[in-house]
Amino acid sequence: MNGKDMTGSPSMISGNDALELLRKMTECGYFDDKKLPSLCKNDKDEKNPVISCEKKVPTLIISLNERCIYSKRAFLTEFRRLLDANNGRITLKKVVAIFSIDFEDTRRIVSEVSTAQDIYLIGTEILTHAYIDLKCHDLHDVITQCNIKTISEIATDWQLPLQFTSDIVVARMELFEDIKTIQADDGTKFLITDDYGEIVLDKVKKILQDAKEPVKVTAVGKEVQFGAAVTEIIKKIELLLEGGNLNGTLHTGQNIFSALYTPSVHEQKQAKLMTTFFDSNGFITLLKASQTGISKKTLEKCLTQHNPQAILLNESIFHPDIIIIALQIDIDESIHSESFVDLSSHFPDGVPESDMRILIEEYVFPLLNEGAMSGSLIIDDGEALFFSRGMIEQIQTNLIPAVIESYAKDQAKILMDATLEMTNQETHNETKANRKSCRAVKKNSKVKEERKRFKRSDWEDTRNTIPIASVASAIADYYSDLSDIQDNFDRKKDISIEPSWDNDCCGPLYCFCQIVIRNVQFERECASAIRAEMDRLAATTIRNRKQGAAKFKSIEESFEESFKAACQFLQVLAKQTRYMINHPETDDDTATVLVEDWLSGCGTDFSRRITEYCLFKHDVEEKTFAFQKDGIDSANFCFYSEPDIGRLGFSRSFLHCPQSEDMKVKNPLKVLRDRLPGSVGVGLAKMWSLTGGNNYHGGTRTGNFNLFLQHIEDSCL
Repeated sequence: MNGKDMTGSPSMISGNDALELLRKMTECGYFDDKKLPSLCKNDKDEKNPVISCEKKVPTLIISLNERCIYSKRAFLTEFRRLLDANNGRITLKKVVAIFSIDFEDTRRIVSEVSTAQDIYLIGTEILTHAYIDLKCHDLHDVITQCNIKTISEIATDWQLPLQFTSDIVVARMELFEDIKTIQADDGTKFLITDDYGEIVLDKVKKILQDAKEPVKVTAVGKEVQFGAAVTEIIKKIELLLEGGNLNGTLHTGQNIFSALYTPSVHEQKQAKLMTTFFDSNGFITLLKASQTGISKKTLEKCLTQHNPQAILLNESIFHPDIIIIALQIDIDESIHSESFVDLSSHFPDGVPESDMRILIEEYVFPLLNEGAMSGSLIIDDGEALFFSRGMIEQIQTNLIPAVIESYAKDQAKILMDATLEMTNQETHNETKANRKSCRAVKKNSKVKEERKRFKRSDWEDTRNTIPIASVASAIADYYSDLSDIQDNFDRKKDISIEPSWDNDCCGPLYCFCQIVIRNVQFERECASAIRAEMDRLAATTIRNRKQGAAKFKSIEESFEESFKAACQFLQVLAKQTRYMINHPETDDDTATVLVEDWLSGCGTDFSRRITEYCLFKHDVEEKTFAFQKDGIDSANFCFYSEPDIGRLGFSRSFLHCPQSEDMKVKNPLKVLRDRLPGSVGVGLAKMWSLTGGNNYHGGTRTGNFNLFLQHIEDSCL
């Protein structure tokens, strides 16, 4: 290449330098297709548009071996010649190998021109429109000979993607007037000739005309090599039926793959069997008829012609005399005997509950007197029972009141016990609260007031209706036959849910209770009985409290008198013991024995007296504590009676809590602190601990004579 150097003198550059210069200029975009940037508005900020440019394709292309330089136009010309030389189909890999240029550059150039020229770029395959046209003409010749070809077969033969074949090739083939596309029910596409449609029609016609038994449409499709196109086969059968070329019935239903064609000769044969069955059994279900290939329309037509009085229901047909008369006799007998009757045996399997109800209420009841209309028909999960009005009145008069009374007593007792339990719990909580703050005491007072209001509203808010299981059990005990029917139902259905007034499918007995027994009056009677029993219990409690108050006052006065004597007696014995301990001739061992004897005798006796009084005053349950290790209490001990100052000894008291139901024994000192309010429980627990660990359950510490007396003086004297 000629040029001038910096001094202005002519100069020469080498071929390699020129090639390097071209490469640099290409990288810098001097040979790119100039495309204006597109301004794309930003939805969030219209004042700051985003500028984007498409990928530029170089107009000057340098081969990988650097031996050739192509302009874009020259490359496309050579590429087209190569494509035509390969009959309109070539791979990108082969193009790259021949031109020795970058793979991505080649793909971008071909992709760009494929939208403007008659070229398809399918993956790494390059095809021309002419190639597709030529292949489609060849395919037309093939289909003309075989009459049918699937798209998947074509894609496999041509080694092309199925989607491309389905979109492009099918659209091109449909330009032929004698070729059309059909799609099977499984999504498979076919290319067929018009002649093949006629061929299939003739084959279907021949198969069904020769049929003597019901034929599945899917089987017909397989036989004519049209297995997946069930809809197409159905259309052809319907076309043949409309044209009078077939004598039969097509049953499609909701699932076309279960479609069935029944020839008339078979229907006539089965219709005769159905009429014989109908005359013998007095019924027939449409389900049974469909299993033999007879349509509902054909069956109804056949039976009404055979017996114009036949009763046509939704899913079944009944004889006007056979079953109707049997049902009439059974229901009439139950009315006169004031009992119930199980009608399930008159109905075959497959008869829906709606048909059972229609048959009995619209065809049987009108034949009976008014007593049938006042009874109750229960149909539940295949079971059909009729309860006469007389039986219903017996249950409501003789059974239900006793059940309600028993339930009311139990429920009222539960409510009363719950009320007392909550009151005791509030007392317990109040005890803890008193140790924390006065604010907590006020809060618990509010809770207590709320509880008082709850006691009155509790009668209304609690579930007042007796459980359905109690009602059903009482009825079952009285009517053993009804109990057996319910038991059989439970075994057959394997019922796992607990019956309730709102649960369905629990059996005929529970259904009877839900429909017949439960009503507004029944619920009112239950609630009224509970309130009456609650009033009775409340009145009894008030009387007991009044009597208890008088007794409490008497005991309180007796304790005050006896407490003075007990304190004086305690002081005398304490001085005597202290004198003996401090005597010069008393050694340490003797002094220790004297202290232990005094604490275990006089000390525990006084502690028990004070403890029992506090338990009585704060209404703590008597069985909360025991004071004898062997469980046998002293019959002569009474905390409000004066002590016997003439006695020479004391029976030892041992404080403990009886064993609970969970076989656990509680710490008595902790229970004292928890169950008695304020400092009362704490003071009593300290008093017992100072008597020594051998005087209460779980104790380990040694008793202290002086501290015990000091504690008594500070808290009692």
